[in-house]
Amino acid sequence: MNTKTRKELTQFFIITFAFSWLIWLPGVVIPNFPISGKTLEILGGLGPAVAALILVGRAQGRAGLKRILANSFGAGCKWGFLAGASLMLLVLHAASRLIYGLFSTNLPESEMLASPAGLIPVFIIMFLLGGGLNEEIGWRGYALDRIQNKYSALAASLFLGAFWIVWHLPVFFLTGTNQSLVPFWLFMLAVIPLGVMMTWVYNNTNQSIFAAAFFHTIGNLSHELFRIMPTKASPALTGFVILTVLYYLATVVIVVVYGAKTLQRRKLEMDPAGTKVTA
Repeated sequence: MNTKTRKELTQFFIITFAFSWLIWLPGVVIPNFPISGKTLEILGGLGPAVAALILVGRAQGRAGLKRILANSFGAGCKWGFLAGASLMLLVLHAASRLIYGLFSTNLPESEMLASPAGLIPVFIIMFLLGGGLNEEIGWRGYALDRIQNKYSALAASLFLGAFWIVWHLPVFFLTGTNQSLVPFWLFMLAVIPLGVMMTWVYNNTNQSIFAAAFFHTIGNLSHELFRIMPTKASPALTGFVILTVLYYLATVVIVVVYGAKTLQRRKLEMDPAGTKVTA
């Protein structure tokens, strides 16, 4: 990793953490903070996108911003692969609920399964603000390519995943967030294989930010759709533990089939700036 790339990544992580944590931490440390935890989570969640857009705009100007935004809304995406990967993720979540049902008759109810008409507007909101584009413009769209320029896709996934995990930490102490009901250690274990799957999707869809955001949103929506995450009414962790195990099984298969170096069957090359040269 050359000095320029190292500097770009350092700036990205500093801006991302500063933006997000300065919004989240007041809700953690100030009693009876007037803004809800969920609202703070959404506002602070813009950090990775804000950091990426600032850095791209400064280095590449309006042309660079146009490229990253076009990528974010589907330009060049390999739709077939994205559809198959998204279906796989849905199946993993559905399977975790079915397996959970073998051990318990007290499955948490899913309002979305009962009223599927609301799925589309919820998906759109999540895609834009709930872990989709607000995160993936930065994590995958800016940082991942630069890390893969030095390390294998698997190693880059783990490297970036460490920052991704720590970045979420304050959200676990915000009242009203899904993370506040999950032990941090369990979230960490789940995010490790998810990060590898995110790289796999990104690399096999022509480095599509849209695909990464779509896949991320499918995962988040599936938590709600199949009621995998614990809730106040149903705090059991069993479903989430089962899902985490399935994540690892799927990730092992992906690494074996696609290879740890690129997580794709075609060769992926990056220039020193972290942008794609050939694939």
